[in-house]
Amino acid sequence: MNLPRWPKRRAIVIIVAIYSLSYIAARSTHYLIHRRTYETVDERIRYLHSVRSGDFGIPWLAGEHHFHIAAVCEFVFTPARVAEAVAWKVIQPGA
Repeated sequence: MNLPRWPKRRAIVIIVAIYSLSYIAARSTHYLIHRRTYETVDERIRYLHSVRSGDFGIPWLAGEHHFHIAAVCEFVFTPARVAEAVAWKVIQPGA
C-alpha cells in the first residue's frame, strides 16, 4: 500500500507524539522514576543514571495492577528510558 508522503509523515508525527506524551505520563505518575546511584572506583566517585520502574511498596496495599503497569511501561519505553539516562549523563556528568 503506497500512501502519499504527507499522510505517512503525519502518521509518524502522531505516533511519536502519542509515545512521547505516554512516556511523560508514566514519568509523572511515578511508574518510571529517575535513579542516581554511585560507586567508588580508585577513590573516585562515579555517578550512574537510570530510569527504572517505580516502587509501590507492599503489593497487597498498593494493588497488583501498579506492578503490572510499571513492568509494561519499563518494557515499552525502553528506548525513551535509555535516551533519558544518556541525557542525564550529559547534563550532570559528575553529579
